[in-house]
Amino acid sequence: MWRRISAVIILVAGPTIYIAGTRGTQQVGLGGLMIIATLILPIITILHELGHAITARAVGLEVTLITIGTGRFVWAAQVLSFPVRFYAVPVSGFTFLGGQPKTLIRTRMCLTILMGPVTNFVLIAAALFFWRPLANHVDANVLLLWIGYNALMAVGNLWPRRSRVSGHANDGLQLIQTPFKKAQPLAEALDLGGVGAIFVRFTDRDYAGAKHACIEGLHRFPENPWLLTLLSACYINLGDYESARVSIDPLLDSPAPLQPLLRAAVQNNVALALWLRDFNAIELGQSLQRASALTADNYMRFPCVLAHRSTRALLLTASKRPEEALKLLAYMNYDRGSRSDRSHREISRAFALRQLARHDEAKQALACAFKLESERLPYLRTLGLMQ
Repeated sequence: MWRRISAVIILVAGPTIYIAGTRGTQQVGLGGLMIIATLILPIITILHELGHAITARAVGLEVTLITIGTGRFVWAAQVLSFPVRFYAVPVSGFTFLGGQPKTLIRTRMCLTILMGPVTNFVLIAAALFFWRPLANHVDANVLLLWIGYNALMAVGNLWPRRSRVSGHANDGLQLIQTPFKKAQPLAEALDLGGVGAIFVRFTDRDYAGAKHACIEGLHRFPENPWLLTLLSACYINLGDYESARVSIDPLLDSPAPLQPLLRAAVQNNVALALWLRDFNAIELGQSLQRASALTADNYMRFPCVLAHRSTRALLLTASKRPEEALKLLAYMNYDRGSRSDRSHREISRAFALRQLARHDEAKQALACAFKLESERLPYLRTLGLMQ
């Protein structure tokens, strides 16, 4: 988070100090110029994403969600009837697409992708065309900032790369890749366009909203394994463990093969739902045995996936092996994981430490988990970590 804030400070301070130093401050002082720069960045980001979204609608695609910024979720709104979610550092964006076009899929996609940077070029052209009348009312330094930031956004998006934070390909990389992709995979990706939008709500901890969106999506795409997996995760975080199990358990016996990572996510959720459902029940022994077997298989296949490692640690502790759980949680890659991954690690540590009667350390681990993610989920009460 601090790296992102530092990058924004440099992005705001660098151009404004340069312009003020080379041209002087005219109607607006250096401080005012910096304030205006912090407003220009989110405005052109929103306009860039709206360029994608309006074009998508015009060519027959759906826009399932627009996200503006990174960091903590701040606010959700409708902009031109598009659902938009705003985050703490609003200098980046992403438009989630959906739909079921039958023809010209690559052409529709390329036009939609291209219109983001084109919007920035149009905003530059508008500032240059109306320079004289605008300069009578607006400080010329502000116009230069407007042009400079739009040029930076357009060129930055057209230069092919992949985001280090989200892993998403930017506009330039997608423009290179899309013409060479087969129509069927693109159509399948668009069919699942709503899954990405729902996952964003899930990671924002809007579990009730994500659950309703999953149920709506399943009306359109019955038995979709991605939607069912997300739905089960929502139920678990809402404390409805039996609904989580019922929604996803049949996937393990489905004749249709699941992708390895998806199957691992299904096994992880089934294990958690079974174990938490029967945590205080007579049937715990049988449920624990099956849940432990599922998490052991996941850990053997994907030992580096932090979520599966944390779940495996919980089940090891439940199986009276808390020392093994703590060794599993000492994995160095947790330090590079997300806040959610690190929070789950601390919850698993607290559960293991509590079983070892190391109560002070358990309290410290739980406090660390709450510092990383403040939300108190129902399963913490189930585990006895909260009253």
